[in-house]
Amino acid sequence: MWALLGGSGFEKFEEFQKIGALTTKTPFGETSSGFSRVKLGSTEMLFIPRHGEHHEKTPSEVNYRANIWALKKAGATKILSVSAIGSLKTEFKPGDMVVPNQYLDRTKSIRSHTFCGQGLVGHVSLAHPVTGDLVEALKKHKSEFNFKIHFGATYVCVEGPYFSTQAESKSFIAQGADIIGMTNFPEYALARDLQLKNCGCFGIFLQRPLTWFTFVEDIVLISMASLFYWLVKKQNIKT
Repeated sequence: MWALLGGSGFEKFEEFQKIGALTTKTPFGETSSGFSRVKLGSTEMLFIPRHGEHHEKTPSEVNYRANIWALKKAGATKILSVSAIGSLKTEFKPGDMVVPNQYLDRTKSIRSHTFCGQGLVGHVSLAHPVTGDLVEALKKHKSEFNFKIHFGATYVCVEGPYFSTQAESKSFIAQGADIIGMTNFPEYALARDLQLKNCGCFGIFLQRPLTWFTFVEDIVLISMASLFYWLVKKQNIKT
């Protein structure tokens, strides 16, 4: 079963028919509010608005462990993570979509980021943090969309809620980062802990050549809705 983690600007989708609310209680605390089972066409899936249904949590306040654990317990086998992000490359324009295959964690150890600990010891490889077959399937069909999709990027995850300084952005670029966000770590790591397939599709809503911002959030919302409709309802990816 597909699960969707919706980020900023993606707390709800008009295409979704809500089937019912699901319990937010887990052994790791409460999930974000709005955890529900939804239907897109004839396909049922799970949905959690990452920051809560009223966008009440900062990136540092999201209970990532509870969210991922609840999705697994409710029957999820694969997760699509969507959110608006910033670009660190001039060729990645607002309105484009980016599907990264690597991550840099530059959070500040505020977030609980593993299911290990307290007597449970494990070492999970994150060498390939994204599920390759999901990405490859998207590549085969990218020409079907009326917006650009970039693959093979590196996403740097910062703590937030502040945007980075110019010096920090330059440092991230020097380290190989292409896009910047605040939430996808530790989601991909926790998904790997629980053997869930995962893929992130991120819409650029601001571009950051270090000195200026451009906001085109409406374009990003349309792009995300188009992609997810295709991905799930049309069943072009069967994994």
